[in-house]
Amino acid sequence: MVDDDEPQVLVTMVPFWNPFDPLRHSLQFDLRTGRLLNYEPPVSKKPESFTDIMLDLHRGLFLDLPGELFVGVMAYCLWFLSFRVVLYGPFMKKLDFGTVRYNRSRRLKWLDLHNLLGIVIAAWLLVVGITGVMNE
Repeated sequence: MVDDDEPQVLVTMVPFWNPFDPLRHSLQFDLRTGRLLNYEPPVSKKPESFTDIMLDLHRGLFLDLPGELFVGVMAYCLWFLSFRVVLYGPFMKKLDFGTVRYNRSRRLKWLDLHNLLGIVIAAWLLVVGITGVMNE
C-alpha cells in the first residue's frame, strides 16, 4: 500500500494497454534508497464468473480499449440526444406534468399517454447516458 507521507513510487507493467491483463505486475520502490518494497507478481487467470463476463460486456464489448472508447462515444451520443426533452415543455405547459386526459377524445388520451411514455423513457435514457459517460 502506498503511503502519502512516504516518498514511494508504484510502477505497474502491462504488455498491452489493458489494466485487467493477467500478465500485469506491480513494483513498489522507496524513492530515497531505490530499494524494492513490494512486488506483486502476475496473477493466474481465474475462471470468470457470470458477473465478470457481464461487466466486461458492458464495459467494452469484449474489445478492451477500442470497445471502451466505442461504448464511451455511444454513451455521450445517447446523453447528448436525450436533451430533446425540452420539446415536452411547450406542448404540455398548460397541463400538470404527466396529466392524461381520459375524459376527452380518444385521440387526446392516446396523445397524452404517448407524451408521458416519451418523457419517462427520455428521463431513463438521460440517466443511462450520464452513467455511461461517467463509467467510461
